[in-house]
Order: sequence, then structure tokens, then C-alpha cells
Amino acid sequence: MTLIEKRLEIVNNETINFRQKNWSELLRPCGVKILSSFSNPQIDAYLLSESSLFVFAHHFILITCGGGNPLRLLEQAPFPGKGIQYHYEERGLEGVKNFTLESKTSWLEIFSVEDAQCNEIFSGDLAEQIRNIETFLNLKNKWPGFQFQNHLFEPRGYSVNGIQGENYLSIHWSFEEGHNLLSIESSESFRTSPRPFPTLGEGNFS
Repeated sequence: MTLIEKRLEIVNNETINFRQKNWSELLRPCGVKILSSFSNPQIDAYLLSESSLFVFAHHFILITCGGGNPLRLLEQAPFPGKGIQYHYEERGLEGVKNFTLESKTSWLEIFSVEDAQCNEIFSGDLAEQIRNIETFLNLKNKWPGFQFQNHLFEPRGYSVNGIQGENYLSIHWSFEEGHNLLSIESSESFRTSPRPFPTLGEGNFS
């Protein structure tokens, strides 16, 4: 499978508050670092060098791409531990491969965007590129009421995190194996209408 992203979700039995953990240290063995973060009363959202992390009091979602390895978290205390459940999956052009059976309530869509359109969007200075991307994604209309934080990577890549109450949004735009790939994951309650570009694959994990 042509790997695009890896996703790890861990839930505990409420004896551990994940929001009190030192995530810079916990993520170091995974090969990722924190670029920026923001919070609301329910979620801490981290933009990473390799995608995103969303931390709730008693569970978290770590999404990585490239060389990031989220399973390295499982080698550290308090993982594994009493009352810990996890869901791990690998995502590729051929679909999603699940390695555990715990349920979760999110959805995923992966799109391929044409080269000509990407070249137009990723043109101009950094501020202009971000405006082009935000217009293309239509963030504020598709996900009303969300707070956003984004990062533009070189030579071509983009990540944005969004949070609203207990809901989250993760969007990553990257160039992989000859494809301009756009990955969008959000809470199931904020599933949106179809978008005007072709879908490579879609998974509903409710």
C-alpha cells in the first residue's frame, strides 16, 4: 500500500489526564516536533512537523505522515497501561488498513487535486498561498464556528487544525508518489457536503 498517513488514537479509563502531559517529550521518539498549538476548554490542538495531534482529557488522536512513527508512543509510560485502549491505522491510496477494532467517531476523505490547480494555488508569496488555499477549501463556510491554525511547508505542503467545542478538524495537503493529495478528517458530527474535486477514497469510522 502506498502509505499517506498513520493514525493512532488512545483512550484511557479516566485515571490519566492527557492534557497534563509533556507532549514535546512524548513525541520526540516518534520523529515529530510541535510547531504551534492552541486550545479551547475541551481540546489542545498541536500542529506538528509531521501532521497533527488533538488532545482531550482522556483520549488523544495523533496523525502523522512522512517518517513519523506514532507507535513509538506505545513504548513509553503511561502507554501501555491499565485501562488503555488504542486504535491504529495506516492510510494509503488503496484505502485504510485497520490494525485494531476499537470504534471511533470520525470520518476521513482523501482527494487528488490536479497539477495545474495546485500550481495556481501554491503561487505567490506565503500570505497569498495561504489565502488561495483557504479560499479553495472554503474553511469558514464548511466548518462554521471553528478556530483555525495553519502552517505552510516548503517546497509544497499545508496543514490546518480546527477546533470547536469537542469537535476537531485536520487537513493536510502533500505531494506523494506523483499525486497532489488532500486529506481531511473531522468529527463525524461535522461531516460536510461533497466537495468539487475527485475523491480517491473515503472511510467512515463511526
